[in-house]
Amino acid sequence: MHDPLSLITDITIFGKHICSIWHKDPCKDGTDDSCGMFKRARHGNSEVLKTIQNDFDFHFKNNYWFTPDGVPKFSTIGILVCMYNTAGWVHFKRNRKKLNRFMEKNLHNIIHIAENPTDCIGNSITDYFKYDDSRELTNEHRELAGVIYADILRKEVKWWQHPKFHVHHWHITSRLFKRKKKVNPNYDANLRATV
Repeated sequence: MHDPLSLITDITIFGKHICSIWHKDPCKDGTDDSCGMFKRARHGNSEVLKTIQNDFDFHFKNNYWFTPDGVPKFSTIGILVCMYNTAGWVHFKRNRKKLNRFMEKNLHNIIHIAENPTDCIGNSITDYFKYDDSRELTNEHRELAGVIYADILRKEVKWWQHPKFHVHHWHITSRLFKRKKKVNPNYDANLRATV
């Protein structure tokens, strides 16, 4: 487990550091991110995630996004937009108006995720098309459903729902009353002599 503290802000006056405000996660679920500072699919509804995974499985098995040989029917952008559309349809409880608003607002980001040259999801879409003999959805695509669902959750968080506004989890540290370390010239001279 990592450190449960996440820096929210540093407060400075006239360029002098006064204090830092940290969000201290309560670690209720055994992780250091139970509040959702960095949203994952586990922060959402597990039933919604399972439904999204089943819908992805349906689209892969019935050759909506790929041919039976694994050749994409659409471009990488087209497949990712279809995946977001499928996940959004489930997440927004089949509310077409909310889904369309979300897709219009975030289409540029979705395209960037599909075609970003340094960190894209395009290889996950096209390279991992592998079925075994039982035609089950591979773990890579189940994880892809989780990645897309987590991204939708991150984009849908209202500003006041963000964990940095959990005032009851704040931890404030100050450097005002810390003493400065005194430099001992004899110690430095002895250290240089031994080295």
